[in-house]
Amino acid sequence: MKIQITAIISIVIFITFSPSAYSHGGGLDSSGCHNNYRTGHRHCHRIEASSSQTGTEIISAPVTLLSVGDGDTVRITSGNASKITIRLACIDAPETSQGISGKWSTQTLKRLIQGKPISIKPQIKDRYGRTVAEIYQGSLNINLEMVKLGAAFAYRKYLRQCDSETYLAAEAIAKKRKLGIWGSHKVVEKPWDYRRKRRSK
Repeated sequence: MKIQITAIISIVIFITFSPSAYSHGGGLDSSGCHNNYRTGHRHCHRIEASSSQTGTEIISAPVTLLSVGDGDTVRITSGNASKITIRLACIDAPETSQGISGKWSTQTLKRLIQGKPISIKPQIKDRYGRTVAEIYQGSLNINLEMVKLGAAFAYRKYLRQCDSETYLAAEAIAKKRKLGIWGSHKVVEKPWDYRRKRRSK
């Protein structure tokens, strides 16, 4: 069933980056922003003046959340646009076929975004044509929140586009506290190992 969300999707395609965005020692991303790993909130130290000056294109439209596929994949539509599959950047959640862990991770993501206003900060398109992005609910980074709750792993292979230090710190805390995949919903195999084994069969 389609779930209507009163939301704004900000699709940002970065063509040029300012070197000054990386001058901060706290792991700023390409927008000059970073996350507080304790609270999950994001703040910025500079704002791009305009799209004409930075080569940044911003498209905003109401969003309809169609479905949550698993703990790191959602499907949306924006206005009259085609359906868009969003792969949450920099995290990897248990597959739904990994039993209770995958189902719990999926339900956790639904709880965080279902019926709530969200915005999306895209990075790239992956080899499957999905838009890889960080999702925000207000100032809360949903991707990071999934890691904090122990509902997903920090995906080390693809951390370069995110604030890697913050993601790794959040994972370390979740692991120490034995939350989710580090405790009661522990997975036998990491999702990337699980997928590789399934492909090899």
